[in-house]
Amino acid sequence: MMISKSAAITLSQNFASTTAFVRLLELIKDKDDIQIAGLAGSANAFLISELRARLKATIVVVTPFEKLAANLVGDLQELCGEESVSLFPAWEVYPYDWIAPPLENTAQRLETIWKLASGQPTIIVTTPDALQQRTLTHQQLKASCFDLKVGDEYDLAELAAKLVELGYERLPITEEVGTFSVRGGIVDIFPFTSANPIRCEFFGDFIDSIRLFSVLSQRSIEKVEKITIIPRREIVIDQEKLEAIFDSFDQATADLLHQKCLSGFDLPGLEWLAPLLKIQQSSLLDHLPADAVFYLTDQPLIEERFDRLMHDAESLYQDVRASFPLAPTPAEIYLSPESIQEYIRAKRHIVELALGTSQDGVNFGFKEHPSFNGQISILRGMIDDWLKEAKSIFLLSDNQLQKERLLELLPEYAERVHFGVSGILKGF
Repeated sequence: MMISKSAAITLSQNFASTTAFVRLLELIKDKDDIQIAGLAGSANAFLISELRARLKATIVVVTPFEKLAANLVGDLQELCGEESVSLFPAWEVYPYDWIAPPLENTAQRLETIWKLASGQPTIIVTTPDALQQRTLTHQQLKASCFDLKVGDEYDLAELAAKLVELGYERLPITEEVGTFSVRGGIVDIFPFTSANPIRCEFFGDFIDSIRLFSVLSQRSIEKVEKITIIPRREIVIDQEKLEAIFDSFDQATADLLHQKCLSGFDLPGLEWLAPLLKIQQSSLLDHLPADAVFYLTDQPLIEERFDRLMHDAESLYQDVRASFPLAPTPAEIYLSPESIQEYIRAKRHIVELALGTSQDGVNFGFKEHPSFNGQISILRGMIDDWLKEAKSIFLLSDNQLQKERLLELLPEYAERVHFGVSGILKGF
């Protein structure tokens, strides 16, 4: 549940009016490299949301680890809404393993670059691993996406073939993301761009209606006029063409590729095989607008992760070379850390220091509040101290019942403290 609108506005106004934030906005007008310090709890989520609102630019947040990225996405979605924040995760599979990335990860990666193509400023949270891994080019994305609109004409057989080429799996019934089914003049599709599957009813070769429907009941939820279909894979290639490429290699290599990559519907291993197959790829960086701003949460750890991925990949490459001499090298599969760091340095970027203070940057001076361990007397004493310091206080609970219980325990503060419900992870 998001913070109530009134509480969110008050919190945002309070944060944006701090001396440190005002100074940051002044610095970012003239400096490309800014250090900040003194953020605690979920304060960086407030900072990032306010930056996006005032700069009107896409903010790319880089965190060292996937768990930190997921937590930050949760906080940012509380403040900005789900549509304004995207997670661009890593594949979470090792190179040289014949395993396809989890469908959820692929969906999030493709949704992110699809949103970027719209040109609307957004917040993207990602990791070093994800930045090094390649994806569709802008041209491939544009050529692969298409709209289904009421009144449009489509040949059902051609539509089904197009969906298969984009990676959608044809099944008797559509229940999972990335699948579709055809029954007479009805085509059900569950694309990444929709929270529910869609049902297109045809009258002849024309789309008569498009409805969202429930997976559980299979009943219609609402009518829509248009739905956008985006690829299900980060590499879009017809299987017949892929088999022809495999057959162009020597017999041993062709047999290996047929056996391993064509062993499953998701074409396991295709992501890291792309350089060998001469399939053009790009990276998230290629999809970013020119005025994108980077925010690094812990630069030393981020740099360590860059190096770790390449080190681990090199070790795996040495192990696989004997059985697969033509395997692409890590340098062919991934973007180099140096090229990514050079790209970030050329953009406006903010580095959040995990420890210490910034000598020539911005220091916020926030602290994590101490735990009261369920002892209301300790919390009451903390509130009294904050009120003496004329601070605005927001007590945010995980749910409405917790909020009501706090109000019962602290009725004397009902008029002086903001009680609310929010999923913000940590206070400050």
